[in-house]
Amino acid sequence: MPVGVGPSEVLIKSRCDNDSGSVQGFILTSATNGTFSEFDYPGAVSTSALGINDQSQVVGYYIGNDGGMHGWGGIPAMNRYITIDYPDSIACEVNGITNAGHLVGEYTDQNHVQHGFLAIPD
Repeated sequence: MPVGVGPSEVLIKSRCDNDSGSVQGFILTSATNGTFSEFDYPGAVSTSALGINDQSQVVGYYIGNDGGMHGWGGIPAMNRYITIDYPDSIACEVNGITNAGHLVGEYTDQNHVQHGFLAIPD
């Protein structure tokens, strides 16, 4: 089931288990005879992609070697990734990104309470 659609790409829900059993994100360009591209956040145990915008910027979360859940954003086709963790959170995921770069997601605070967030770049 797709979780995000760009102008010429479909971001498919990230539940593609590779040989090691970890989760990878993947993009299918042009849903009818397109290219299938898998990607992993560098150094992550598993990577989930949850949203994409018209500039092919993708967001989601990854599980790090520390076992923590971290939000991320980037352009997988260019191998460009950044971690996006809400301050003082113990877990974070980014669920969507607009064409203006606004991010929406959720995080868990130190008291294990979940919150939503909207981040707007300067």
